[in-house]
Amino acid sequence: MSVIPFQGDVTENETVIKFCMNANNLMKGRLDPHMQKITMTALMILVDSRLVKETDETMKILTAKFIKNVIMQKEEDS
Repeated sequence: MSVIPFQGDVTENETVIKFCMNANNLMKGRLDPHMQKITMTALMILVDSRLVKETDETMKILTAKFIKNVIMQKEEDS
């Protein structure tokens, strides 16, 4: 988790977020120590100009929901 968000192959950030979504579903709280890096990775998927053509709309929506329902909720709980 210390190397995310990826800068070289930015398309791999989508894979990281999918992993985080699954890990969060399996064990709540496990990702908490890495939430800042996960947030930066999720935001990169949404705003990085290098990903405009590579990222489909469904993944953008899932990423936005992950930010809203997991990341922001964690921040509110703190």
